[in-house]
Amino acid sequence: MFCSGRRGQLLTTDFILSLAIFLAILLASMNIWANVDTQIKDAEARRDMQAITTDVSENLVRNPGYPKDWTNETVRVIGLAKDEHVIEIGKILQLKHTDYDKVRDLLRLGNYNYRIWITDAAGYDLTSGIVRGPVAVIVHKKSGMEYAKMLDKSVVTWDLYYDDSAIGVEKIDAPAANGFSARYKYPTTLPLTTKDSLNTLMSNQSSYRTVIIEDIGLQNDSVADISQLVDFVNRGGVLIYTDTDVPQPKKPLIENWSRMSFEANSNPVISYVNNSAPLLANSSLKDNITFSSHQRDVFRDKFNTDIPLNFISNSTSTRCQICWWDYGFGRIYYIENNQGWIYNASDAQTYSLTPFLNIVGENMTMGISPNNGTDLVSIRRMAILSGFEREVVNVNLVVWR
Repeated sequence: MFCSGRRGQLLTTDFILSLAIFLAILLASMNIWANVDTQIKDAEARRDMQAITTDVSENLVRNPGYPKDWTNETVRVIGLAKDEHVIEIGKILQLKHTDYDKVRDLLRLGNYNYRIWITDAAGYDLTSGIVRGPVAVIVHKKSGMEYAKMLDKSVVTWDLYYDDSAIGVEKIDAPAANGFSARYKYPTTLPLTTKDSLNTLMSNQSSYRTVIIEDIGLQNDSVADISQLVDFVNRGGVLIYTDTDVPQPKKPLIENWSRMSFEANSNPVISYVNNSAPLLANSSLKDNITFSSHQRDVFRDKFNTDIPLNFISNSTSTRCQICWWDYGFGRIYYIENNQGWIYNASDAQTYSLTPFLNIVGENMTMGISPNNGTDLVSIRRMAILSGFEREVVNVNLVVWR
């Protein structure tokens, strides 16, 4: 009896131990299977998110959307393309001002979140205006700081170059007196002149993609080495030149090397909007533009042919007060005077021209930012920006759960 009982006790102990081991293995297997199942589902979800992101990004740069000229109110299919891989700024801005959930539904993203933004080839965020950062602005007097004010309210990186007459106070007080956030730069050589400021800017030209010469009235013989400015534009830089409204207009700095000629008019000339892109925003064809009584018109290039491109013209196609043209690998924008007026035909009202000038424009970022550590898929597509045909941009799309 004693041996039989001992044997039964041993069997019971072995059984319990074996059952415990079995249950432990079963639970471990179940946990492993649960983890494997979760990983499989996560992988499938990520493949789904990857496929959706790929399709959406491809459609954005290849599809014009529907209707073809859609707005944030009329859009039924979202696409940014004018032609395949040529995207339109206007559609980007319409998308930016479309309700977030509406965009998500139209892109068929389901419950996924998104962010879309446009950058240049170097990774800088682009705005819808004509400047490409970083920007250098040179001014001569307080009244010529309209573009500096625009830049100071934007996300664009910029510097201001000036001479003493630009600020009207000592240089050390200039930032506080004017409230600008830009880094102030000026020559160390005294006496300080506009010529010195421009030459100092040109010595730093490799730091900039855009140079704005605002209301300084310089002529070619005022600059020690104009070839540096020529090289800047020829290598792909953007030059925005605003002339000075003075009683005796002089030929602007860019005439001798840019193939353009200029003619001074003593009487006002009413021009009209011939093609609003890319320098004018919110204007309509045939809107009238009026400048003050003394003005300089782009007339023709040195070969007596029409200027290559212009978007504000008077009755003849060979002259205009506001225009742009390509030079080398870069571009020049000429604005006769930023103190003009525009008569808007749609509401029969006259407005200051400055707010219509698309110098900075809006940032081209849409959607919301993902949180750190979020499971996401990011795709970048290259495209051409319509109106800036020589510029390759990146359409960046991030989708996440």
